[in-house]
Amino acid sequence: MDESKSKLSVYMPAACEVRFKDGSAVRYGRRVKGTLSKGKLSGMEGMKTKVVVWVKVTGVCVESCKSDKVWFMASGVKKSRPRDAYELPHDSVRVEEI
Repeated sequence: MDESKSKLSVYMPAACEVRFKDGSAVRYGRRVKGTLSKGKLSGMEGMKTKVVVWVKVTGVCVESCKSDKVWFMASGVKKSRPRDAYELPHDSVRVEEI
């Protein structure tokens, strides 16, 4: 993380897909990056979620530390999902691309 600019980059050995307990699916590329600020990641690259088709996630946020929702911004749409679905790590499945 570049703390002077709040830039976060995560590198993984392969692209992968994770399914969460609420039924949602998220795909991560080999590099996921964004700008980190209190309660949100914005300017995301390397992450997609499935709505009807796979769409690019541009941001993730919570309204407060007590919020029970996580908000995903994708293709101009803001969608909430239950926070507890993301509290426990889940196994990932390798995918060719995101």
